[in-house]
Amino acid sequence: MKNFYRIIIYSVFGAILLSLAATGYFLRAKYYEQMMDSILNNFHAPSLKTETQNLARQLEDKIKEAMNIAKIAVNNPAFQNIGTDCSKEQSEAVERIKIAIGDIADHSALINKEGIVVCSPFLEEMIGKNIGSTPYIQEGLLSKNSILSRIFTNVSGDKTILIITPVISQKGEIIGLLNSAIRVDALEKILTNNFKFTPSEYTTLIDDDGTVIYHPVYSFVMKNVFGDEIQEAIEYNKGTNNMFKKMLLAETGYDFYFFQEDKIAGYAPVRLTDGNRFWSVASTAKVKEYKYVADPFFIKAQIVNLTLFIIIILVAFLAIYFLRMQECKSRERERELKGRSRKEVSINDR
Repeated sequence: MKNFYRIIIYSVFGAILLSLAATGYFLRAKYYEQMMDSILNNFHAPSLKTETQNLARQLEDKIKEAMNIAKIAVNNPAFQNIGTDCSKEQSEAVERIKIAIGDIADHSALINKEGIVVCSPFLEEMIGKNIGSTPYIQEGLLSKNSILSRIFTNVSGDKTILIITPVISQKGEIIGLLNSAIRVDALEKILTNNFKFTPSEYTTLIDDDGTVIYHPVYSFVMKNVFGDEIQEAIEYNKGTNNMFKKMLLAETGYDFYFFQEDKIAGYAPVRLTDGNRFWSVASTAKVKEYKYVADPFFIKAQIVNLTLFIIIILVAFLAIYFLRMQECKSRERERELKGRSRKEVSINDR
């Protein structure tokens, strides 16, 4: 009967130790999980927003620099007489503009007030063509301010955005336009070469009308974020669409949302002109990479938790083992004492 009670006591003691070990493990895991959530909300998310803001500034600086170069270039005296033929001085001036703008420039062209391409040294097939009916050329001929076109596909099949700068005569009249084409693939390099916090992080660039300028899924480019193709691809996800809405309001911030898995996105506007014209850029990543890949501390903490759990279990089993050994020794002593007593009794009986 005593052995039965001892077994029960040992079992209860072992169960208590195991329960304490398991509880300690899960409490510590929960603590680290909460700590990582706090780090995610208070450090990683704001950092992603800041990173996206820096990326927006890079794009903004590049575009504004190109626009400023074009504004200065149109003051060249060679552009004061724009007819139907391109002079040597005009051709050389147009070439220098592309070189000055640098790696994001695709080509430059000079257009007269009728909308006919006069000079296009880098895209000669455009010379003589009348593009005056295109909306951005019409807008340029009516505005004395530089404008930025929407993304379109040029005659070479490349995705392009135009900086359209009016050439104004000494009388203050618009006598032509200077078109400076921006290569979208050059913008892509800025977006993809940006520092990334996690392996899955990617960027999206959209125009203020919702048109995608850059996305790693190339079929999305030149599509509207609220169009059927993209909406079907994202399964009309509310979290993604809420982010798109904020981007189109030129907001800066970050959002958590679920699409196939938990994601985090930072977004910021790219201010392009003195008016309301802007793009918006977003950096998106998987939340789990911030918790487990991007922050090795959490992995170390989990390893420590598991190690402690195993140690406590081993201690529990060792404790039970030593208690069992003590019990066995006690029994042996009892047997020895009983054996001696019997011997003494038998000797006395003799």
